[in-house]
Amino acid sequence: MPSPAKAELRLRRLQTPPPNAITLRDLEPDPVLDALDYEAAPLREWVERILAFRPDLTQEIDAFFERYGDALGDLLCCPALHRLTDIRQLGIKRYPPATQTMFLQGKLRTVTTSPCLHTRLMHVVQVAAHVIAGGLLLKLERNLTAIAACAALLHDVGYGAYGHDGDNVLLAWGYPGHEERGERMVQQDLDIRESLAMMDVDPRAVVVVMREDGFLGRLLSVCDTLAYVCHDARMIGCPLSRSFSYEALASIESLGSDALVVGDEVPLRSMLHVRAELGRGFYFTLTNRIAAVALHQLLQDMRARCALTPEVLAAMTDSEADRFFSGVWFEDTGPSRVRNSLRALTFGFWDELTAWGHIRCPTSESCSTHRGRLVRNKRLPILEIAPWDFTRKQIPVERTIGARLTLKADASLLLDHHREWHLLWFRT
Repeated sequence: MPSPAKAELRLRRLQTPPPNAITLRDLEPDPVLDALDYEAAPLREWVERILAFRPDLTQEIDAFFERYGDALGDLLCCPALHRLTDIRQLGIKRYPPATQTMFLQGKLRTVTTSPCLHTRLMHVVQVAAHVIAGGLLLKLERNLTAIAACAALLHDVGYGAYGHDGDNVLLAWGYPGHEERGERMVQQDLDIRESLAMMDVDPRAVVVVMREDGFLGRLLSVCDTLAYVCHDARMIGCPLSRSFSYEALASIESLGSDALVVGDEVPLRSMLHVRAELGRGFYFTLTNRIAAVALHQLLQDMRARCALTPEVLAAMTDSEADRFFSGVWFEDTGPSRVRNSLRALTFGFWDELTAWGHIRCPTSESCSTHRGRLVRNKRLPILEIAPWDFTRKQIPVERTIGARLTLKADASLLLDHHREWHLLWFRT
């Protein structure tokens, strides 16, 4: 029997007709539309969009969704999965500058970035669509494609507030990460198990793919990356070609035992290059990196004051966390002034950076030296940002002619600030 919450979501799904006025192929970048939940972007329509270049697969799409469509829709009605409508895909990361002004504590403040509105649920639906499209192109058995599609829909189910940013804090506290929490939910959540049973899918098989193990796991890994680079490029106003996803998936000729067998590695290499370009100019800008460490420091302070526990943070959605933080402002003096400043940096008020000193260090040794001086001078708190290489992701491939390659983005895309250590301290 479904839980009352799942039964209510099922009823809403049945009573809400699919959209007729909007076709995904015609959508221009629109963060407001993109924030809508799965009902505004049916899984099947995403599959059809990706495979628009292969009309010969229409019957295969029909057959797959005739067998698994209702059950996949039922899976989306599970409360554990549906809560991803309230978790932003990119956490506290902000889009490139788009100056805005907002009133905060009675003051007009400048926000030089815009929040990323699209949700984790939108992301997992898009990943599942890529997985299904890939399964059809590779002529996988339908039950294997269904297992991979379920893993795609569930691979982010363990996330708490602020996505990766919040998860990194939990990991630093020694709390299980979203992968481990998600695997436990898939195997224990009765609503999820009910939906999987409708497809004759074993939760243990889904967990294996969620870990990106085996040949289906390799397909999921590629589709995960492909889905978010296509989406995020579109959302920042630099859409990729409409055939980008199809070309990448069509380049995979088979799923080898330890590598993808490809006829042409160029589409997958292009995917990694686009991912690295987004890392350089969007995901890991210096301001987004500062925001992440500011969030960590702020949450650490809240935990030290017994105002927050790892269990609570892991269970929160973004709106719940936002409401929580809306109540942590204090008088603008002393330690409370620091907390307010951290809160401002976390959520994009970059004018607050004038309250912080900043040292760039080429090595960890020089970083330690400068940190020691700051500690001796009681310049606290100190935010430390380590170098970050966003080009590390690799894809092992084997060409059909026999050559083996490891695809990776060019490290020259890293900027100086990605190679350096950074120390920020609050000016008293």
